[in-house]
Amino acid sequence: MGGNNSKINELIKKAEDEGWAHCIVTKADEYALTKGYTFSWDRANAAIDYIEKFLVLPKSNGQKPFKLLKWQKEKLFQPLFGWVRPDGTRRFRKGYVEIPKKNGKTATASAIAIYMLDGDGEPGAEVYNCANDRNQAKIVFKMVQDIVNHSKYLSHLKITESTSTITRDPQSWLQSWSGDASAKDGPNIYMAICDELHEWKAQGEKLFGIIKWGGAIRREPLCPFSITTAGTADEQGLCLDQHNYAMSILDGTIYKDLAFFPLIFRVYVFCFPQHFL
Repeated sequence: MGGNNSKINELIKKAEDEGWAHCIVTKADEYALTKGYTFSWDRANAAIDYIEKFLVLPKSNGQKPFKLLKWQKEKLFQPLFGWVRPDGTRRFRKGYVEIPKKNGKTATASAIAIYMLDGDGEPGAEVYNCANDRNQAKIVFKMVQDIVNHSKYLSHLKITESTSTITRDPQSWLQSWSGDASAKDGPNIYMAICDELHEWKAQGEKLFGIIKWGGAIRREPLCPFSITTAGTADEQGLCLDQHNYAMSILDGTIYKDLAFFPLIFRVYVFCFPQHFL
């Protein structure tokens, strides 16, 4: 990309003027600029505003509104939802996120899932909360359920506990999947969150294989979107593969995959966001 340095610098300067240069982190981001990818504050703020205006964290004192922290806005929500392709659709279609323990991983995943079901405007949205086994899948579903139950704006969503499903309309739902459940055939996935990927074993890997192609006919799917606890990638297996791929994008080894969103925080650095990779 050496011959494009002048063009890239010009585009970064434009991004600085528009206030989103912090979303240009990797060589892949720079390469995206040269291919006509840009940033939409409208799309980034739509996700953030929906979550902060309409969602409630039930476990907080007084059931306070869901307020995103600075790192959540600048490192996750703004780049994930703000980057757009030349045709105006969302740039990122898959991703891998590592977050240290006790930093709201489950609540963050739940907020994204609810937004993709109800706030993103996708007709017939099929959103799946996926885990290696039923118990882990229930953890995120329980958080989503609690948020829906305590958020007045979400009273139009119907919860069916027996099937771990939350329905917006007959064609749009959020449902829990697990690797130890029966095989899924022909899903039309809009988003699939793969929770605690480091725990996914052989049965989970089979589910992951189904998820990878489940959004093929969607205009802008987000699947798989893996989220796991930082520092827990197995020495081998699916999680390590995804971790290493994300690292290869972050360190610039891979820069032509413009659809993969990588975010890795090292353990115990959240008080020091400047230590972000």
